[in-house]
This record gives sequence, structure tokens and C-alpha cells, in this order.
Amino acid sequence: MVDYTKKVLSGSVFIFVIGILSAFIAFIFRIVLARNLSLEEFGLFYAVFVFVGFFTFLRNFGWGASLIKYIPEFKVKGKYDSIKSTIIITSTLRIIFALVVGLVFFILSDFLANNYFHDPSASLILKLLSIFFILSVFVDITRNLLEAFQKPFWFPFVDFLKNFFVLVLVLGFFYFGLGILSPVIAYLIIAFILPILFLPVILRSFNFSKYKITFSKELVKKFFLFGLPFIFISTAAIVIAQVDTLLLTYFRTLEEVGVYNVVLPISLLLLQFSNAISVILFPMCSELWAKGDKEKLIKVINFIYKYSFIFVIPIGLLIFSFAPSLLQVFFGEEYVVGSLAMRILLIGVILYTIANVNQYILAGIGKPKITAKIVIIVALFNFLGNLVLIPIYGIVGAAIMTTLSYVLALILSLKYLRKLISLKISFKSWIKTFFAGLIIVLTVNILSNIFSFNVWVELILFSVIALSIYISLLFLFKLVSVEGINGIFHKK
Repeated sequence: MVDYTKKVLSGSVFIFVIGILSAFIAFIFRIVLARNLSLEEFGLFYAVFVFVGFFTFLRNFGWGASLIKYIPEFKVKGKYDSIKSTIIITSTLRIIFALVVGLVFFILSDFLANNYFHDPSASLILKLLSIFFILSVFVDITRNLLEAFQKPFWFPFVDFLKNFFVLVLVLGFFYFGLGILSPVIAYLIIAFILPILFLPVILRSFNFSKYKITFSKELVKKFFLFGLPFIFISTAAIVIAQVDTLLLTYFRTLEEVGVYNVVLPISLLLLQFSNAISVILFPMCSELWAKGDKEKLIKVINFIYKYSFIFVIPIGLLIFSFAPSLLQVFFGEEYVVGSLAMRILLIGVILYTIANVNQYILAGIGKPKITAKIVIIVALFNFLGNLVLIPIYGIVGAAIMTTLSYVLALILSLKYLRKLISLKISFKSWIKTFFAGLIIVLTVNILSNIFSFNVWVELILFSVIALSIYISLLFLFKLVSVEGINGIFHKK
């Protein structure tokens, strides 16, 4: 068990660190936008950006998952012609779909600007982002190939460099007074440059010139059938993540869209931890399931559950406690109205940490159809709920539905896992961890009422005190121990 525990920790740490750095840069990017654009302009950019991003499922069709699955398999079997054929065929199909959808956006830009975005200035932004939609398919292909050729050092840098260069470019464009077009042009440029930067790595991984292309209907069918569940998974995941912004754009104001696109990404930062773990957990679960070692698999899963909550809860609840101050300091007074929505979202994201891990476990044990079923149910629930709540309650309604959707995803994923692998969960330790986390909120609230310091002093001082109490409670409740921590890193 310890060997697999170490494998999770050592394998995840690099991806986690790069993911956190990437997310931090993305966070700075939003601050830069918020400080240089009006709230309405900020909302307009993200309304159009999210709208375009929503339709990425139309150009992917599960091809990325198929590449990651079959390229290593073909490599082991020495089927190098199949590798080249697979890459060329799937990439061509993805590019064609991207061109068609991007062209539709471009043609309908004036109509959508007036009838959906309710702002004529959205037309130019949509035209430019339709070109970005086409170019960014090459970024997706690049990321998929780096994963498929098993380049764990390189593929985390795709998002990192994208966020870094977009931030640098947007700072320059704001300096030259390009206003709301600054982020649009920045994304356009990086979608063109990024695949070129990683092309040498891909070419070193596979010598395309040595092998021939052989078109095979069976190969295309095989890829399509494997990717089919992932089409539904990715589509439903996009619905869950973005339908609230789409409905806010139509039913509410661009100002609310702007606020929501600050509070939601901040809340989702917590998922960086489970995302990093899941990248390593996916193949590990596949290996243990193939060996029939359910006992070790269950131990690994419970270990991940326990320490995911222990790590995520204090971070999430500290952000929860300081939500108004953080929004005011980083984004400005106009964004403080999003405090309640952000607090609701944080609760949902904390719970979704486990649901996120569960989806990778289900895929790892060869049950992607179950994952697809769960995500589709949750997406439908999310869409219908948002359709009811957003017109009435705006961003608070969107936050409530997102949180309820995350809770539903957790319940359903646990239900299937308990059935498939007889998973026994220590709900008692979960309750203890949440109670220790609630003490963080209570501590910060009490200290805030007694003392009044500079916001940064309060943030650092109160957080240190609250975390000290939290860690003490973890030991008191026997959720962690010195021996247990030493065992993670030193046992063989």
C-alpha cells in the first residue's frame, strides 16, 4: 500500500505545483482585467469567451481520450503506422469541425450580439474569438499528444505557458490602450504560437517521416466507440461548468456575469489538488483493478479521501471566511456583492473534490460509461435548476445550483463505487474533519469582531491562529499522527 501511496504523492506533486502556478497566473490575469476594464466590459469579455468555449465539445468528439488510450498501446505493439495514421486522421477531423463551428460563429456574430449578448460591441469580440476557436484546436491536439506520448514533464506546461504569455501580452496591450480587445488579441496570438513551441518535443517523441498513413475504417470506428462516452462526459462537464454563465448572460446583466466569473474561478482553484492526484490515480486504479487487488485499491482510495479533505477544507474555509476582503482588495468594491455566491460555491467545491477523484477512479477501473451517466444526470439537473433560479436570484441562484450539482455528483459517484468495489468509507473521519474546519470559520469570525487591523495583517495573523487550532484538532481527533505522517514518506 505504501508503495502506491508514495507513487501518488511523488507523481502528483510536480503536476500539482505547475497547476497551482498556472492557476495563480490565471488569477492575476483576472485581476489585471478587472482593474483595467469596467465591470460591464469585464462581464462582456467573459460572456463571449465562455460562449465560444462552451462549444469545444463539437470539435473534440472524444478523440483526445482515444489518443491517450491507444497511442501507448500501439507503441508497445510496434504499430507505428497506426500511431501516425491515428494522429493524422483524428487531427484532420478535429480541424474540420473547428473550422465549421468557427465559421458559423463568425457569420452569426451580429445576430448573436444583438439578440443574445444584448450589446452590439460583442460582434467584433465574437468574430475574433471565432478565429481563436479554430486555432485553439491545435493547442488541444498538442496537449493530448504530450499526454499520449507520456511526457508528464511537458504537458502541465501547456496551460502554464498559455496563461503566462496571455498575461504578459495583455499587460502590453492595456499599456497601448487596446481596452477590451486586449485579452481577445492575446488569446489569438497564443493559440497560434503555443503549438509551435511544443512541436519539437512532439517530433522528438515520434518520427513521423519514417512511417506511412493507412486509412482504416475499423481504426476510426474503434476510436469513435472508445471516445463516445467521453463525448457525453466532456459535453456534460462543460454544461455544469459554463451553462450558468450562458444563462446569466441572457437573463441577467453583464455586470453579474463579470462578478460571477471572478467568484467561480476563485472557488475552483481548490480542484487543483484533486486534479493533480487524479492524473496519477487513473492509471494506478487501472493497474490494481486488472490485478484484482481490490483490498489495496480500497486502501489507496480511502487514503486519498482522507487527506484530500484534510488539505482542501482549511484552504476553502479560510477563503470562505475572508471572501469580502479578498474580493475588495484584489478586484475592487464592485465585486464584493459576489461574497455570498462565492461562499456557497466554496462549500460545493470542497465536496466536489471527492466526486472529481471518483470520476477518475471509475474511468480507471474501466467504467467510463458510469461516469458519463453520472455527469449527464448532474448536467441535466444543473441546467434545469439554473433555468429556474438564475432569472430570479441571479448569481446566488447560479451558485446554489452549482453546489447542489456537486453534491449530487458526490452522492452518485460514491453510490456506484460502493457497489462496484465494496468501498467502505469512514464518514466519521469526514465529519470530524469538517468540524475542525468549521472551527476555522468560527475563529476568524471571533477574532474579526474583537480586533481591527489592516486587511493583510488580519489575513495572515488570523489564518495562522485558525490553522494552528485546526491542526491541533486533527491530532486531538486522531485524524493524523506523527507516526502516520512519517510512514507516508519513510516506509518501504
